[in-house]
Amino acid sequence: MNRGNLFRTLAIAGLAVLSADPQNAAEIRRITLTEAVRLAISQNRALKIARLKVIENQENKAGQRSAYFPSITNQSNALHITDLQNIVIPAGPLGTVGGSFVPAGSVALPQGQKTLFSSGTMISQPLTQLIRIREANRIAAAEVAASRDDLKKAENQVALQAHALYFGVLIARLQKQAAEQQTSYAGENLRESEDDVRNGSALTVAAIQGRAGLLESQQSLLTAELQLSDLTTELNDLLALPLDTRLELDPAVQPAHIFRVRRWLAGENFSLADITAAAHLSALDYLGDVPWDDHEPAKEWYARIKSRPSFRPLLADHIPGAPPPKHYADLDF
Repeated sequence: MNRGNLFRTLAIAGLAVLSADPQNAAEIRRITLTEAVRLAISQNRALKIARLKVIENQENKAGQRSAYFPSITNQSNALHITDLQNIVIPAGPLGTVGGSFVPAGSVALPQGQKTLFSSGTMISQPLTQLIRIREANRIAAAEVAASRDDLKKAENQVALQAHALYFGVLIARLQKQAAEQQTSYAGENLRESEDDVRNGSALTVAAIQGRAGLLESQQSLLTAELQLSDLTTELNDLLALPLDTRLELDPAVQPAHIFRVRRWLAGENFSLADITAAAHLSALDYLGDVPWDDHEPAKEWYARIKSRPSFRPLLADHIPGAPPPKHYADLDF
């Protein structure tokens, strides 16, 4: 292949990359609610730090407990000298034997060795410090228990946040679909109004109202799209996924088991979790797409929400041209 053909090939490849659909470049991830909660708990950075804190406190407690056992210490020394001072005995100081000196000649006596070793081992158990050691162990055990409680609390918060974002994305998609249908309805209504104005059977104000309704519907659609994008990005960030990951959520969620063990979503007290979930669920119920008969515990929970005076104004909001089902504002539905 010559240089000209090589340049042409690279140029075609570059154009192909630039013309590729950017939506296809984003990864599509199919995920269920259970998997989302598992990923959020396992991948969350704050929870990883909390788990390491638990391990740190456990190791600290083990160190404090080791103070109960006797301590063994050993001290060893090694000494090496370069030279020795010897004792010299000259010839004859011990007398003579048979006319010969004892010793017959000078004798040098070395004093020890150039290298010396010493070692000592001691076992001790200070009884007077056992009370202090006992209290230190109690403090360490309390720190372990507190760190575990903090970890459990953080896991519950992350799981709650995963539930809220998961349901928020599902509801936002339904709200987007509703906004698209409302926009389509407003477009048809505008065309009918314009035809009536041309035929002389309606005033110009009808067409103006139709255009205003279409613009309002388009604004609602844009708001729903932005909200869906924001919620999806937040959920990706919570799950430690790339922020541009396109999620395909499984809408077959069975949250009824929550109400078998607690009265409200986050426990025995009414909380922000119930307000958020109910507000999103009301939009779905407005479209009549909630199979309440198949989820009796969830129906009882939502009935308690609807019975609260603070929730009544939300049930009074209606979309022009799209009335809710009859049971929507009924407290005993």
